[in-house]
Amino acid sequence: MDPEMVFVDITSFAMKLNKFTHWTVDPRVKEEVEKTCFKYFMRFPEGKLNMPNKMIAALLRFYENVEEHFVFGDTKIDLGLEDVMYITGLPIDGKQISGIEPKDPIDTIVNHLAVSPVEANDLLLYHNGKKSHDICLKSLEDKFKNIAVTEENVNSHVKAYLLFLLGNLLFTTSSFDSVSAIYLPFLEVHDIDSYAWGEAVLATLKVSMNKVRQGNKTLNGFAYLLLVFAFERFKCLRKIFELNILPSQFPLMLGWVNLTFKTFKVRSLMPSMTTCYEKLREMTDEDVDLLPYKRDGLEVELPDQFKRQSWMVYAKVYTICFNNIAKHPVHICWKQLGLERGHVRKSFGNFKRINLQERGPEKDKDWRKFNPFYTNCNTRWTKRNMFLIKKDVIAHEPLVNYVQV
Repeated sequence: MDPEMVFVDITSFAMKLNKFTHWTVDPRVKEEVEKTCFKYFMRFPEGKLNMPNKMIAALLRFYENVEEHFVFGDTKIDLGLEDVMYITGLPIDGKQISGIEPKDPIDTIVNHLAVSPVEANDLLLYHNGKKSHDICLKSLEDKFKNIAVTEENVNSHVKAYLLFLLGNLLFTTSSFDSVSAIYLPFLEVHDIDSYAWGEAVLATLKVSMNKVRQGNKTLNGFAYLLLVFAFERFKCLRKIFELNILPSQFPLMLGWVNLTFKTFKVRSLMPSMTTCYEKLREMTDEDVDLLPYKRDGLEVELPDQFKRQSWMVYAKVYTICFNNIAKHPVHICWKQLGLERGHVRKSFGNFKRINLQERGPEKDKDWRKFNPFYTNCNTRWTKRNMFLIKKDVIAHEPLVNYVQV
């Protein structure tokens, strides 16, 4: 079926910037977070970030949810790892965000947040009258706002704050007020940047984009990534909002939020779905910006960490976040990487059909090898330097992969 034939309606976004910025972070905690890739998220302005839901819904009508890329006539565009790198400032290479999902999260919470088992249990969210396996974000905030930060407990405060960030912005769910404890082992400040947070964010968002295409009306994950991607790639959408100046600071999400924050607060300026859909449907190749990140000044701003990871934009891999898996179809959308057909390796490493499973209370489920599909996806990630579509490109650093014992 032609992707745009499916009607898409978005009534809400699970991402809640206002809730995240409501937490006034202690200076000692802020100092530690500034050492990590998540430092940029502390620079978002306070207040509610209104999203043009009609525009996002219109855009998703053009999303092909089998190969997982956008289709505009003969033009195919992917929301890929290059976009994630420039927009979010999160690592796109490193250890995958996956591993063991314990049956009981209490021990994980106790060990990483330095609370008692009773206190850990009190943090869990009630769902249909029963305790769930996820942490209530409001309870997490209330708990740690009432515990003074000391030299001895600053590490647990940092983890609580970062978990709050993940739950409100990056790994948001339709419950709107919960986050899984499974992310806690990944939040050690000294090790946090060794994980591929960017690919995990991409996997989570793309899985939700697929579900919205299938009828869900809430977009989970970091929806702002999709919004900035749309403005960076599609000139017609920028024209609707009269956005004539492109930001150049890294990461781009901060420049875009400064440009659009006030505009998005005025509902009368929000375009209709019909307007956005017609503009997208009428796009020509000239209206699509294939190389938005090559503009003057922007590449200079790219930190060395990301220059060393830039080979990953060519990786034909699955992006991974525990049970969430999505394709990175660079073999289809190679033009947006500045490649000519002669630069691209011929068909190799075909993707398998996506077959996702839901998280649940099964005992000590290891998502890296839960079944043959998940084993294949995680194995490909560990060998990602072997799946580069660009000829002669080399991964310059030793690969690091997640090992959990």
